[in-house]
Amino acid sequence: MASPTDPTGSSSSASPAAPVRVSAHRPADLDAVRAAVALGVDFVELDVRRCRDGVLVVAHDELVADGARRAPVADLDHATLQRLSPQVPTLAECLHALAGRAGAHVDLKLTSPPHLHDRPEDTWEADAARQVVAAVGEEGALFTSDDTSSVRAVRAWARATGHEALLVGPSLGADPPGPLWRRGLRLLEELLLPGRRLRACDATLVVANEALARLTTERWARRHHLPLLVWTVDDDDELVRWLRSSAWLVTTDRPARALELRR
Repeated sequence: MASPTDPTGSSSSASPAAPVRVSAHRPADLDAVRAAVALGVDFVELDVRRCRDGVLVVAHDELVADGARRAPVADLDHATLQRLSPQVPTLAECLHALAGRAGAHVDLKLTSPPHLHDRPEDTWEADAARQVVAAVGEEGALFTSDDTSSVRAVRAWARATGHEALLVGPSLGADPPGPLWRRGLRLLEELLLPGRRLRACDATLVVANEALARLTTERWARRHHLPLLVWTVDDDDELVRWLRSSAWLVTTDRPARALELRR
């Protein structure tokens, strides 16, 4: 696993630039996590959700089939989730598969109730951060979220616990819920003024979809000396472009191909 201790890509002006890191995009189950690790990726993306009883699980989809209906993961206790969808692993199981082998790229699909954000150490986000850092270390962890309050919660926890260098950032270019006009305004703001949202949540990592990164965010991150995570890059030509860029990490559904092109 390439060390993320220097997110700008080199340890000194005399050192060669480190290769752009590769993150395997949201493996579907524990076997897929292990397969990504076996490839030699630097990070594996884990979409983390919270069951009703507080158990953290890794699942991309918000809903699971429950007979004729579909139930939110957040409304189920872990035992019920296991009965309905036994392939969904816990966060702890995935971290065990990663420890010492690859980093954890945690995309938080959970958001604490507003009243918990007055005590960042009690937030669900901080619970996830504690588990991840304990398993893979600060250097092997990074956190992303569509929700600005979740990013702020992890950053507050990191500051309070001496993990100031922990990489955390909001996902720019994501399609949030809400009216079309509001989504359009947010995208326009992220395109023209990416720093506004990043500063509002104390981000230490710039996270942008491929199109937004190409248009403005890559230059902004380089100018402000912040590491850049680009998602989700699958085309060969685009993989080559980003693997030779100033990006720090590229997320892809084709990690084997990305590693081959990086050599």
